[in-house]
Order: sequence, then C-alpha cells, then structure tokens
Amino acid sequence: MAINARLSERFLGFQVGKYGIKTKHLNMPMKTTELNTSRLYRLCDHLFARIALSSLISLLIGCTPLKQYRTSYPPYPPGQTARPAAHTNALELTDDYLLGFVEFDDHGWLWDANQMRRVVDRIADEDKSQALLIVVFAHGWKHNASWDDGNVASFRGVLKELHEVEVAGAAPGSPPRKVVGLYLGWRGLSQQLPVLKEFTFWERKRTAHAVGQGAVSELMAELDKVRKRSRAEHKDEEQQKKRQPTMLIVVGHSFGGALVYSGIAPLLQERLVDNLDDAGHDRQPRGFGDLVVLINPAFEAARFEILKRTSDTLHYGTHQAASLAIFTSKADWATKIAFKIGRMISTIFEKNRDHTQYWANVTAVGHYTPYITHDLNAKKPTATNNPAVKMTKTQQNQQKIIQTRGQSAENVQKLRAQVHQNRAKPKESVTAEDSTFDFGASILVPRKTHVAHDPIYVVSVDKRIIPSHDDIERPEFITFLREFILAFSANPQTP
Repeated sequence: MAINARLSERFLGFQVGKYGIKTKHLNMPMKTTELNTSRLYRLCDHLFARIALSSLISLLIGCTPLKQYRTSYPPYPPGQTARPAAHTNALELTDDYLLGFVEFDDHGWLWDANQMRRVVDRIADEDKSQALLIVVFAHGWKHNASWDDGNVASFRGVLKELHEVEVAGAAPGSPPRKVVGLYLGWRGLSQQLPVLKEFTFWERKRTAHAVGQGAVSELMAELDKVRKRSRAEHKDEEQQKKRQPTMLIVVGHSFGGALVYSGIAPLLQERLVDNLDDAGHDRQPRGFGDLVVLINPAFEAARFEILKRTSDTLHYGTHQAASLAIFTSKADWATKIAFKIGRMISTIFEKNRDHTQYWANVTAVGHYTPYITHDLNAKKPTATNNPAVKMTKTQQNQQKIIQTRGQSAENVQKLRAQVHQNRAKPKESVTAEDSTFDFGASILVPRKTHVAHDPIYVVSVDKRIIPSHDDIERPEFITFLREFILAFSANPQTP
C-alpha cells in the first residue's frame, strides 16, 4: 500500500490515504464518495498529459538530426584522406575508385550547392585524362550519408568490384575506365528507437518523393552534361578504340528507387516521345545517361503507368538500348505485403475507376504482374569452398565475388555480343531463346509480355539471388548486376 501510495503521488498527482483521496494540485482533502465528475476529469487530463509528454520526449530523443554529414570539401590537408579525419569528406579518394557525396534535406533542397559544385567539378576534371564509369547511388529507408552507414560501406565494396572487372575486361590499347561513385544522401533514417523507426515507413516515403522532385534533377542534369561533353571531346579517340566512352549509371534502392524514379521519370517520359531529330527524321528514343537501375523500389505501380503505356505504344527499331531496369525480389515482404497493406489503409478514401486502377495504386511496381517483363532465376550453386577452412558468411560471400571477377569479364564480352546481335535484328525476328541471357550465377528469362527492343525491363528476381528487401549484397546479385550494367547499358562495346 505504501509503495502504491508513493507511486500515485509521484506520477498521478494525488495521495491515497485512510479517509480517501487528496490531490496535490488542488490541495483539498475529500471523501472518496465526494469526488465529483469534474474533478475526476481533471485528474484524467493530468494523467493523459503526462503520458503524452513522455511519448513526445521519447520521439524527440529517438529522432535523428536533420543535418549535413559531409561538410569538408577538397583540397584536403595531409592526413585528412583516411579515417577518422575523413569521415566528413565530401570526396573519398582510393587507388580503386573516387567516391563523392551530395546531400539533400527533407524538402529536396541541396544542403550546400557548393558541395555539389565541388564534387561535379572534380568528376569533370577526372574525365579529362581518363574515361569514367560513373555510378550514382540513392540509398533507401533507415540510411544516410554518415561514414559508417551500412549502405555507404556496401557501395564502397561495389565500386571496388567494378574497378576489378573494368581492369580485367579492358581491351589491349584501351585503358580501363576509372570508377567514380556518387552517393546521394538524404534522411532515410529519421528515428533511431528500434520499434518506433518501423513506423516511419510512410513518412519517409513521402520525403523520398519530395527529394526526388527537388534538386536531384539539377544534379542529374549536371552529370549528363559531363557525359555528353566527354563524348563530344573524345569522339575521335573512342572511334579509334584508344579510349572507352564515359558512362553514367544511376541506381536506387528501396525509397532510393522512389527518389530516383520521381526525379528521372519526367525526363524519361519526355525523351521517349521526343523521337524526331532536328530535320524531322525518326530517331531512337533516348533514356537518361546509359542506364537507370531500381532495386526493390518502394513506389506504387500507378506511378509507372504513364511511362509503361507510352513505351508500349512506340515502335523500337534495331540498336535500341535499355534505358530503365527494375529488379524486385519475389521474397521482398516489405514491398510485397507491408507496402500493399499500408497503401490500402492510406488510400481508403480515394476513388478508383475500376479494379485495375485500384490494384495498381496499392501494389508496388515490381510485384504488379501486368508490368513484369522478365524473371531472373538462380543457377544451381556449385561447391567452390574448401570445407576444411571455416569462414564466416561475409567471408564466404567476399570469396565468391573475388572468384567470379575473371569469369565476369568473360561473361560481359559474351553478353555484349548477344545484346549486339539482338539489337541488329528486326524485333519480329528476335525469339525468346535470343532474349534469354546466361549470366555467371543466374539466367534472365523473358516473359510473354516482353517485346524485343523494349528499353524497359521489369524483372522478378529469385529469392536465392535477393533473399529480402535489404539483402542486396549477395554475391549472386552483385555478380549479375555488374554484368548487366556493363553489357546492357546504352553503349556496350561491340565485340
């Protein structure tokens, strides 16, 4: 009784005694039977206010700051190119790659326009002396641009692997491209508390679309200028096979896929229909850069409808390049189940003209069957590890990636030859067998909905390749992705 009394006094604001209840704030002793309704309401209001305040404090404590992480710009003083001094650098310099960071706030504004300018200028300077493979990556939910973020670490690993494949696959007399990564940072992680951060899904989805519709398009335009200027200035060297063309690849994962799509979809839409040259002659519809790749993107199929319908109505001739590839795991419960349930709740008061529109509005694009064009199936695994040597799962994955480097270079050459042959044929002559591609650890198989030369790929991925929403670092997928990018991009080198 004594303990309960003390708790009541401390947290609820009243004392429980032998003769009834005395409130601390009213300072009035009263019989229990005399506690009228209005005073009970006041006690309840006081209790609810304390609960609300406690909840608000918890939310504020768990909220991540809205801030810029990469605040140091080049040139860097000696000693500021390695951890921990480099953890705020907007440019990370290694022997294998160059990695830059451009950050955006929750409204899609650049945190600092000077950050973007310094990074883009450095990329342009690098292109003057060596062809580049520029890979832009937009991270997803629960991530940001901090030094030790999991997506940042994974992106570093992918860039290193791309460098190794570039070196292994370079033709005699043509130096390999320098790999340049550009990480788009935004506040994908807004809440740190373990349970509460799971409820930020929809709030962060809205933010991702807002960021994509903001200054991201400005950055993309600047990078496209670098690519186009490089192609124009080094045209003769490329024709003489002394230099490879500079390439621009854009990749988005999860909400990063929604961000990229929101920023690039209007450009893709415009370029699909802009298929006449200045003389009024037909030309191939253009994409953005050399390829846009979305992995487990978290946006509804309804947003994809205009682009898909426009693409379906166009006539694609020979040599049409891929412009957009969407890869979604069959086992991605976040976009397959949670996304759909959330959309059903959030759109409950919206009107749809029919069931087709309704399901497109609540289903993630990668799980909407009418839009899926291909399946990516895993091959039967082969035993390559020495069973006597015990390794962690991470070490096993790293070993698999290293073992496939040389094989990837060979696969890329074969895939490029197959892509080139298919693009040279009229679409009526391209068979399903022609459109089936054998990668190092997987096979890309077209569905009946696929049309030859269509530049848009929507691929349903075997769970053995991408087991879940965030597990996109498996060697089976990394191997496939690097081969796909190098073979299916807009300008694959012909054999």
